[in-house]
Amino acid sequence: MTKHLYKSLFILLLIATSISSFELTGNISNQLYIYEENDTSHIRIYERLRSELNLWRSPNLKTIDLFLYGRYNTDLKNKTISDPQTYIYDAYIKLRNIPQGTDIRFGRQFVYNSVGSGLLDGIRLRGHFLNNGKFDFYAGSQVNHQNPESIQSLSDFGLFGGMINYRYKIYRMGVHWKLRYLDGNIASHLLGTDISLQKSNYSLISNFVFNLENKRLSEILSRVSYNYSRYYVSAEFQWREPFVSSSSIFSIIDFRNYKEIRIELHRRLGKYLRLISGFDINLYKDENALSGKIGMGGNSWSLVWVHRSGLGRNSNGINGFVSINLSRSLKAYYTGRFSRYKVQELQSDLNDSYMSIIGAELRLKNRFSVRSEIQYLRNGIAKDDIRFNLNISKSFKINSTNSGGL
Repeated sequence: MTKHLYKSLFILLLIATSISSFELTGNISNQLYIYEENDTSHIRIYERLRSELNLWRSPNLKTIDLFLYGRYNTDLKNKTISDPQTYIYDAYIKLRNIPQGTDIRFGRQFVYNSVGSGLLDGIRLRGHFLNNGKFDFYAGSQVNHQNPESIQSLSDFGLFGGMINYRYKIYRMGVHWKLRYLDGNIASHLLGTDISLQKSNYSLISNFVFNLENKRLSEILSRVSYNYSRYYVSAEFQWREPFVSSSSIFSIIDFRNYKEIRIELHRRLGKYLRLISGFDINLYKDENALSGKIGMGGNSWSLVWVHRSGLGRNSNGINGFVSINLSRSLKAYYTGRFSRYKVQELQSDLNDSYMSIIGAELRLKNRFSVRSEIQYLRNGIAKDDIRFNLNISKSFKINSTNSGGL
């Protein structure tokens, strides 16, 4: 581990030991990724720390917890312009049931609803109303990924949003809202409404999104699924505008909306065997894009033929996956994709594409795991690209009654 993440863990331990009753849980992982790109060799290091420290707990389920999730990465051989970098994804305090029935979070956190998401420095409030109702509101500044160490101003990078959701019997209705600023200008201002129906063997979902900045409808999504005996069928229709920031020059360009229709059919052929099939069509003004798949699979394997065509591209390929338990603690797996393709109509010959990942994962009783992979990629651009990935992780649990949880 680097000094950055060691320092974070050390600070958490200092906080924990100063509390009469505490519990610290989490995971530390170290990743080594070796590859070559554009005739340049890279030996990249990724180190991650995810932790949860319980600061206080009452008998009536009131709690105060501190969450931290960070990553450090660098290149030991050829550094990029951003190396080395420490990135904090989560660093917030959570108050649960203070007041009763609420969840309040202060600090850096990931927020989302059906009309958008973002990494926020701010506050989030979640709770319930009228037995079957839920609400979720957040406000703060969005993290600038080019400068994640700094907290941005609300006027330049403000991010605000919320959701109100209510369930009545088999129906659920919701309203979602998001307002995002970029460099002091409104980048997106969206309002979404959705309604769903859920029963044991079928469901129906409809979602509508309105662009409040440009005063027009920007997305429609409807999906229906049905389970009967050994069959599963789903159909989906989506119409939407491209995701373009309102503050971008591209927002004034006359862009094209597109429609997508997706159908899936699965059938169980036995206890460990199922048929997989699907069909997608993207409808544009001048030309459509098609894709389809058919294959078979089980709990730990699958083999699927995939076809794509339209918009100048054409490809046919086989995707496969298999996982084998060699023992209670050791698993081996393989993922492969083999296809022939072209990316433009004037291309006379098809390119070959091969992707293979073979790996093994070892899990031990003391919350320690090791995963190693060899990756191979070849296509019309990459020639015999071989990569090595090694990940070592350790989960831990330390509390006031058992300080030896590491």
